Amino acid sequence: MKRIFYFRKYEKGQVIIIVALGLVALIAMAALIVDGAIIMSHRRTAQAAADAAALAGAEYLCPHVYNKGAAEAEARNYVALNNAVVVDPVSFPEENTIHVEASVESSSFFARIFNESVLSANAVAEASCTPLSTGAATLPVVYPCEEEVLPDGSIICKKKYYNEDYDDQWNMENRNFTIIHDSESQLPYCETAGVDCIDVVSAGAKGWVALDENSNKIDMNDWVSGAVKPPVISTGFWLTSFEGVSNAWYIFLKDYEGQQFLVPIYDAHCEFTKPSDQCPGLFLTGDNDDLTEGFGVGQDSYRIAGFGLFKITCVHEKQADACPYRAHLGDIGFDDLIGNSKIKTIEGYFIEGTYPTGGGDGADAGLYTVNLRR
Repeated sequence: MKRIFYFRKYEKGQVIIIVALGLVALIAMAALIVDGAIIMSHRRTAQAAADAAALAGAEYLCPHVYNKGAAEAEARNYVALNNAVVVDPVSFPEENTIHVEASVESSSFFARIFNESVLSANAVAEASCTPLSTGAATLPVVYPCEEEVLPDGSIICKKKYYNEDYDDQWNMENRNFTIIHDSESQLPYCETAGVDCIDVVSAGAKGWVALDENSNKIDMNDWVSGAVKPPVISTGFWLTSFEGVSNAWYIFLKDYEGQQFLVPIYDAHCEFTKPSDQCPGLFLTGDNDDLTEGFGVGQDSYRIAGFGLFKITCVHEKQADACPYRAHLGDIGFDDLIGNSKIKTIEGYFIEGTYPTGGGDGADAGLYTVNLRR
């Protein structure tokens, strides 16, 4: 006798296994979607907190307010304001750069089923305070500082700077021109036309300075043209003078009429090389006279107090060069300038602004920008 087996009755309940496996997959997908979205949101919050903190901290790494302690405190404050916590330590990979890592945490929703009770996201940011560059080359001739005492007792170099938006004619009519050097004078002609002119002509070719301790007069062309970048020169550096600058250099400068250069402004003068040894009374804490090495003991040195941006308007190399301010000085009584082809002059006017550094690849314009590096 044949038996007929009906297997259908044994298939009852199999769907439960499929449903169970499907639920696990659904929960995993829910955990990925919901908790993953939370983590992505935390990541954005953490990155915003780190970016804001790094930028805020970097503002205290600019030279005029430099303070690492304040930079770290401000960074931590900004992380907290953005509902995050700092992952220690806050570090400074470079003197002008701050590194901040921020973290955001919260309880998980579905992921706790998989023993993940906390969701966290970290983000890193670095920001630096960097100088804006003038892009101007340095003209290797020094100009004296006229000191002014501020109400708080500090001393600055008071210079008469003028707005570059004015044209040469306006400056000429208002006597804003300056002759910064001639081949026979140690000091410049005048700061304002016909007023308090000091040592209009004096003996000795002084005032041309070396921007590098191993330099010679041939290097001067390269500094002005940009073919060779001298080292960065900051406030407090001492530079040594060149003697006997040739007239050919004025011919070279004729090609740069109308261009702008940084001119070193000095506030102390030592009649010897290596001022730290020869003029200790003038050598201040923090000064640097390394660039005066290699020069003769009898050469003058100048302490740099800053840089002025100067526009060369006319170079008088030969009598046919009709430089208007030179002619004006001759008209008001500086007879040595009239018909004297031996005296070579560079004239122009300073543009508003002072600069703490010069030389090198561009120059620190005294203005700074804070930006994210990472």
